[in-house]
Amino acid sequence: METGLMTDPVRDPVGDFIELDGVEKVFDVRKKTGFLRSERRQVRAVDSLSFTVARGEMVGYIGPHGAGKSTTIKMLTGIL
Repeated sequence: METGLMTDPVRDPVGDFIELDGVEKVFDVRKKTGFLRSERRQVRAVDSLSFTVARGEMVGYIGPHGAGKSTTIKMLTGIL
């Protein structure tokens, strides 16, 4: 029975399928502090993330709440 899954990742001679090197994402956040006042601050969602995924390689991406998993996936897919 054929599953279509590769047993060993294939190293692409041109490069990796996905390669991130030092990726960062910072959001500017405004917090309302009064009727007409607000404070601005920056929230670092992803800080210096680096990893590679070879063509055919299967990976899991786990971490605690607020670690930047969704932000990273959105950056990879072009949503952010």
